[in-house]
Amino acid sequence: MLKIKVNESFSFETDYKNKVVSFSGQPVDFDIQTISNTRFHILKDNKSYLAEVIEINQLNKTFKIKVNQTIYQLEIKDQYDELLKNLGLENLNKTAINEIKAPMPGMVLKILVKEGDTVKKGEGLLVLEAGKR
Repeated sequence: MLKIKVNESFSFETDYKNKVVSFSGQPVDFDIQTISNTRFHILKDNKSYLAEVIEINQLNKTFKIKVNQTIYQLEIKDQYDELLKNLGLENLNKTAINEIKAPMPGMVLKILVKEGDTVKKGEGLLVLEAGKR
């Protein structure tokens, strides 16, 4: 499942299951042919579209595409982005994080850093014990 926002105004969900693409829960029938790594020809409802990927920002998961001479800005979120948002960790690319939320209740066994320490991405902060006993 992907949530896609177009030009910061129109949003929809898309999914691909059992070789069927759906938009907002409705199956969509179309044909797509790859022309190059960034260009595609699409047929839908007897209409022809030429789509070209102009720009990709993998860090922010944004894309700029051109479809039949109209440019669209896409922002794409998957289920993992939604999970990070629910955990309060959606802004991991920022330089400062003021609050950390655990995915489940637990007990902090050991704190691995001191206040004021500089922490690099991927370094451990604490040891959390969680789960059923």
